[in-house]
Amino acid sequence: MRMITPIAYLKALKEAVFQQALAANFHATLDIKYAISEEIMWSVFIHLLKELSENKVKDAVKQVYYGAKTFEGTYSSTDQFLSSKE
Repeated sequence: MRMITPIAYLKALKEAVFQQALAANFHATLDIKYAISEEIMWSVFIHLLKELSENKVKDAVKQVYYGAKTFEGTYSSTDQFLSSKE
C-alpha cells in the first residue's frame, strides 16, 4: 500500500531543505519518508498491504498528513512538535 501527498515543486525549494528532509528521514519521521518523484517533494508511506491493520492505516494517514504539514518546520510525522500558532 502506498499513501502519498504532494508537498511542493522542487524548483520552489531552497537547497538546504533537501538536507533537512534527508536528516528528518533518519531522525524525525516514523513510518513516512520524504521522497522526490516527478519534480515534486512528497510525504510517503509505503507498506505491505497484507500486514496492515485498520489502526495502522489510520496512523499512516495521520503521519502522511503531519509529514506534509511540518515540512520546512519540524519535519515530523506527528503533531507532537507543532508550534502553538498552528
